[in-house]
Amino acid sequence: MSGLNRWTLVLALLVSSFAAGMIALQRLRVERSNRAVELVLDYPDVAQWASAEGKTVAEWLRGFNTPFSVALTEGTLADWGALVESPIPTYLLSEARFQQAKRMFALKARVELQPPRDALAVEVRSERGARFWVIGDSEAVRQTGLGLDPLQVEQVRAGGKPIVARLMNPQGITPLALRGSLLFAREQGATLLIFAGDQVLGYRRGVEATAQNIRANAQRFGAIEFAKQMGASNLMEAIPERTVRVHSIGLAESLTLSPQEIVERLERAAQERNIRVLYLRAAGADTPLLREMLENLTKRLHRSGYAIRESGARPFEPLQPALWQFALAGLGMGVLLGWLITLFRAGGFWAFAPMALGVLFALLCLSPLGRKLTALAAALAFPTVGMVALAGLAGRPHPPAPLSHAGRGGGPPSHTGEGARRG
Repeated sequence: MSGLNRWTLVLALLVSSFAAGMIALQRLRVERSNRAVELVLDYPDVAQWASAEGKTVAEWLRGFNTPFSVALTEGTLADWGALVESPIPTYLLSEARFQQAKRMFALKARVELQPPRDALAVEVRSERGARFWVIGDSEAVRQTGLGLDPLQVEQVRAGGKPIVARLMNPQGITPLALRGSLLFAREQGATLLIFAGDQVLGYRRGVEATAQNIRANAQRFGAIEFAKQMGASNLMEAIPERTVRVHSIGLAESLTLSPQEIVERLERAAQERNIRVLYLRAAGADTPLLREMLENLTKRLHRSGYAIRESGARPFEPLQPALWQFALAGLGMGVLLGWLITLFRAGGFWAFAPMALGVLFALLCLSPLGRKLTALAAALAFPTVGMVALAGLAGRPHPPAPLSHAGRGGGPPSHTGEGARRG
């Protein structure tokens, strides 16, 4: 390796390491300024725990000092109504559910106040005798999302806990229905949205409208970690300033984990991957065990510098290092890769590989995609450098062993040699 290339490599790595350190320090500051974690329990779990103790949901919730939110999944006619005998499918709803169903069906379907003629329809009745008809296939109508159950909302509010909305994405949702769904969820108190199913609200063509309405309603979008939810990445890119990341343990999965494993997994999600919403499911647990898990999780997070806060999940401030810092970080990577090439292709135009690749990687790091490619190259190059260094040490010849005292002529001559000289 020539002296010029050696000094180029050393200088480039020093400058690159300094720039990368500046970026890492800025990221550390951003992460340390956001240490609040939001804990979420699922309403069906809460309802079962409350029922097992003979309490209402509101009474059960008031028995906890640990701050957490409760997630409510959007209801449907099939969830809320009792099917009654009638020539056409007819559902009987409580007054609160009836009024909300009428409002939501008006956004998502065609509603008639008189029995329709020669058209498929579903009749909806209230306990007070009011009624309306929804035009459409009965199965499609009964599965239409009608917003958060007003009875569940009332219980959670009475229990003093924040609400998380889990809305569904119906086929062919219109911009008006999309806007109305998000606005009504906000009116019910939901500031955090974790969409149900395998699609975000508005997927495919309405994701931008979803982003605009989330921003207008001052809501937050919960992006579920490791979940393949269609449209989630587009929504994250559209509203990074309104996005928080969610780690969720599914109900079936929680059956295979011990309470200690669940707590450790949630702690690692917050500490190692900057997750700020922890969605806790604990199948098979009773209230005392849940309380023990919450206390353990609170202590472990506090020991790591985090705190569980009511509606505490906040998006991270944007990490915006100067482009020259990225360029300098890429410069060192390119020079290192060029140096590796010169080990096998010395001389000629290959001698300029470190400088050429250094400039190339510096330019690549000016774009987000280029930075990802550079990171991949670094993950491959640095282990290779280590292996080359080890191979060089292993192939270096050992120094000759020192001669023995006798071999240097300092000891007494052997009898054989002396006898020979005498002869």
